[in-house]
Amino acid sequence: MKTLKVSQCKKNLDFKPLKAWPANLPVYAWGEELLCGFQVGPDHEVVNLEAPGISIAELIFDIYQTLSLPELARIFKLQTSLAPQFDFDRLLEKNSLRASESFSELLLKLSQTPLEFQNWVGDRKLGARELFVLKSINNVSDIEILLRQITERALTRQLGIQILENACELFLMNPDLDQLLIRKNESNEVWSQRLEQLRNPMRSAQLEKKQNDLAQFSWPKFLNARVVGSEASLVNEVRMQFRTQGELKRNIEALQKIQIEFEARSAVKQMNEKLTQ
Repeated sequence: MKTLKVSQCKKNLDFKPLKAWPANLPVYAWGEELLCGFQVGPDHEVVNLEAPGISIAELIFDIYQTLSLPELARIFKLQTSLAPQFDFDRLLEKNSLRASESFSELLLKLSQTPLEFQNWVGDRKLGARELFVLKSINNVSDIEILLRQITERALTRQLGIQILENACELFLMNPDLDQLLIRKNESNEVWSQRLEQLRNPMRSAQLEKKQNDLAQFSWPKFLNARVVGSEASLVNEVRMQFRTQGELKRNIEALQKIQIEFEARSAVKQMNEKLTQ
């Protein structure tokens, strides 16, 4: 087994792995091309794994196992500097992904975003489907401030996806980035709701009306009722909590009273509609 020093290796493959290479593990290379441990000292010993019939892509998979989408995007961008034997499609295959022109375009776009945003994407385990909206932005540097804000606010996976999708769609309609950025003293949730209202004003009005209608009922304090929006429709959601069988019985009786009130209001509404026809 051949060995050399880190100082003798090239770092063309330094794709900024999300996890630091453990200090107690050997560092590996393909010839003079370092495969891991990019931050170790120059005198650190490196094991050269170059051998006929061994795929660089499979070596990378064996070393790192599953790679995040941003890590793959950075490798995709660097691959032109690597040996001609490097088979990026094989690396995708090992990560249960399939190469395509569309996917390659997405990886290139993602590799052009700020590194902090890429790391957020990796940490939240976003996939290609959640990031495809980036393909519609001609120059991702135009929305760099937005992407940095998503990172700085440490958004949850779900909230981050919603804000990214709505903001990008709005930017395509009107490239006024200022109206899409978070405002002073604005919470993450309010930011997301504001973008949703800008993108879907009619649907937001429907959501507000249904919420107001729901609030007219005599809901007891121990029942929480709200309107929940999805891509397909708006639905009423009722949540209840109970600790004993007696509390469960109380909740059910309260819902039965709400049902009677609901039926009475529906009857009045139908009568008024008939009178106005």
